[in-house]
Amino acid sequence: MERVLARKEISLGILLLTALITTAGYMTPGLGPIVPVSNTLNEWVTILANFAIYFGSITLLLFHSRKIMKREPGQWPYSVYMIAVFSITILLSLVSGGTTNDPYYGFYMNIYTPLDTAVYAYLGFFVCSAAYRAFRAKSVESSIMLVVGLLMMLLNTSVGPVIWSGFPVIGNWILDVPNFGAARAFAIVLSCGTIIMALRVLSGKEKAITGGK
Repeated sequence: MERVLARKEISLGILLLTALITTAGYMTPGLGPIVPVSNTLNEWVTILANFAIYFGSITLLLFHSRKIMKREPGQWPYSVYMIAVFSITILLSLVSGGTTNDPYYGFYMNIYTPLDTAVYAYLGFFVCSAAYRAFRAKSVESSIMLVVGLLMMLLNTSVGPVIWSGFPVIGNWILDVPNFGAARAFAIVLSCGTIIMALRVLSGKEKAITGGK
């Protein structure tokens, strides 16, 4: 029990020290040796993130390899496809010498981008169906959402200005005034929640980060 408690205290101490140094490096750029130490910690974060991607890729390949070996019904063909595409992408990036040269860039632009566009176009029909079910004027709130949704649709289509030149004006006003106001309110609330969560973690009251309850 004491060993577990000691490990938790050490991890919290490292977290607190790292957070204080990094925060001091951002808020006090002229504070002597703090800035180089903060920059070094940021470089460590980049290195650790790369290692996390590396181990995550290995875990992903092992996970799908098990599905292929067990021949899980309805799953293993997709695992074969995933491993094949993953391997081809890695090989093309190594052959191309980066992600901005051919043939990797051509593979990305000519295969992934059209598929991505097709998926979003396919999902557009489901969005319209969901919007039809949601935009029913059963109450004042749903009526407001219905009117705003229609105005946004008329703003983002070429039909709106043809029907009436005032639709773009109203739509842009909704985006610039009520939308930005609500977005800023959400951003302020989110920032306050992030600060509170950070203080809880740094003070040791958030037990989940150390495996507690």
